[in-house]
Amino acid sequence: MRHISLFALALAAFLLQACYTVPVTGRSAFIMTSVEEEKALGLEAYNVYKTNEVILTDYAINNRIKTIGQRIAKIAEQDTPGMEWDWEFTVFNDNETANAWCLPGGKVAVYTGILPYAKNDAQLATVMAHEIGHAVARHGVERMGTETMVGVLGSVIGSSVSEANADAVLAAYGVGSSLFVTLPFSRDDEYEADQIGMNFMARAGYDPNEAIKFWENFMASGGSSVPEMLSTHPSDANRIAKLKTYLPDNEALYKKAVGK
Repeated sequence: MRHISLFALALAAFLLQACYTVPVTGRSAFIMTSVEEEKALGLEAYNVYKTNEVILTDYAINNRIKTIGQRIAKIAEQDTPGMEWDWEFTVFNDNETANAWCLPGGKVAVYTGILPYAKNDAQLATVMAHEIGHAVARHGVERMGTETMVGVLGSVIGSSVSEANADAVLAAYGVGSSLFVTLPFSRDDEYEADQIGMNFMARAGYDPNEAIKFWENFMASGGSSVPEMLSTHPSDANRIAKLKTYLPDNEALYKKAVGK
C-alpha cells in the first residue's frame, strides 16, 4: 500500500507539473515537455530551416519586422515569467509564400509573401502576434503528444535534434504550410492564438481593429478557399466574427497602452 501511495503522490506531482495555464485565455493545457526541452527543439528546428530558405537582406523591411516583433515580445514576456525567451526575427525572401511562424523560444519568421496583405504595421502585428500566440500557448508540443516527444527528446538530451526530428517540430508548429489554410493546428488552437494575438497587439500599442481589416484584406484577395468543414482552420468569415467579440476588451487595452 505504501508503494501505491508513493506512486500516487509522484503521479500527482507529475500531472501538476505538466499542467500549463495558457496566458490570456486561462485554459489549462497538459504538456509533458519542459520549457528547456521545447526551446532546444525550437532552436534546432529553426537553424535547420534557415539553411533551406533565402534570408532577406533588405534593411528597412528587416528593421520593420524586428521593431514590431520586439514590441509584441515585451508583452509576451510579461505573461510568461520563467520562460526566458531568446527572440530572433528572420524575414525570408519568398514572395510566393504568404506565411509566418514562431517556434519555441521566440524564433519568429515572416515571409515577404505576407506583406501585401498587411497594409500597415498594425496589420503586420496581427500576423506576428498570432504566431507568437501559438508559441506562448505551446500549441506545438501540446499537439505533438507523448508518443512523438519520447523519440524527439531522446535526441535532444546530450546531443542535438536530428533533421528528421526537426521536421517533426516544424510540422507541429505549421512551418512549411500555406498560411491560414493548411496549418496543422486545430480550430480551437487557431481561435486561441487569435485571442492571445489581439490581446498582445493591443497592449503593445497596435489598434486591434486592424486585425479585422487584415482578415478582410485576406478574404477579399481570395484567402483560404478550403471549406471550413474540410479544414482544421477557421474560415475567414468565422474568424472575423470571432475576433469582433474580442474587440471591446482589447480596444480598452489599446487606449490604455497609447494613453488615450
